[in-house]
Amino acid sequence: VMDYKSPLNIYRQSFILLMTAFDAAIFDITEIVLNNHFFEFCNANENLLKDSYKLKEIARFGSFENFKADIISKILKDNYASGLLKMLHIYNPDYFIDDNGVEYYNSICEIIARRNLHIHKRGIVDEEYFIQAQGNEYNFAIGDIAYIRSEYNLNATAYLECLICKLCDTE
Repeated sequence: VMDYKSPLNIYRQSFILLMTAFDAAIFDITEIVLNNHFFEFCNANENLLKDSYKLKEIARFGSFENFKADIISKILKDNYASGLLKMLHIYNPDYFIDDNGVEYYNSICEIIARRNLHIHKRGIVDEEYFIQAQGNEYNFAIGDIAYIRSEYNLNATAYLECLICKLCDTE
């Protein structure tokens, strides 16, 4: 249980559970951000403006609130947590700056990439990891195993907690 190389080790299992809760929290918080800052959020994320609507289509919703709720639902349905985080970062990069002024967006991306490795690839690093992680902070090579050790689990928890607190404090 304590051997970090074991697939059943406590740090790996804790990390996977942490990421499950984090994913759910990001979806919920992004929905709140979208409801509170709909136009600003959409304007910052130009890819969301690719769809155009005729007034007749909007009027079928019966109210602007119903229309907005439908758009928000589509945004949430069409994205993974990583996509929502990217949009949050584009909308407000300050969400990803800690109390010491250090920007940690790339660290969050690496955490999500590592989660994906452990869920889908038994922790084995592949090319997609480097793309998702936006680099190679830990100097992995393809085929390495991105183990979840105690220190990594604690650091990941701290980054994720910092982000959730920042998002909740702002909203």
